[in-house]
Amino acid sequence: MDLDLVSDVLAGEPDYRARQVWEWTANGATSYAEMTNLSTATRAVLDEGVPFSTLELVHDAHSTDGTVKALFHTHDGHPVEAVLMRYRDGRRSVCISSQSGCPLTCTFCATGRMRLRAI
Repeated sequence: MDLDLVSDVLAGEPDYRARQVWEWTANGATSYAEMTNLSTATRAVLDEGVPFSTLELVHDAHSTDGTVKALFHTHDGHPVEAVLMRYRDGRRSVCISSQSGCPLTCTFCATGRMRLRAI
């Protein structure tokens, strides 16, 4: 989500409104419709003016050890991947691609097997 664009679209609203949107998003909201402390009109303005996500989920895979991999495409078709790793002691780690391709070359990660390229 583009928080600068959220702030621009919500110009004229109270300053805390963009923080509310961020808090909902950080706590797992998957759409503006879930943000019940925003008015229906504000949610409609956001829905019209700010894409909730520009990523498209292309594929997800669940392993028997609890690992979850998700492959996304950006708005212009570049692949990025996220991996949730669960450990026996209850810890969890998340690896989220911040670019298309990665120099770390983790063998379990499709993004790591791609060459790093600027997008």
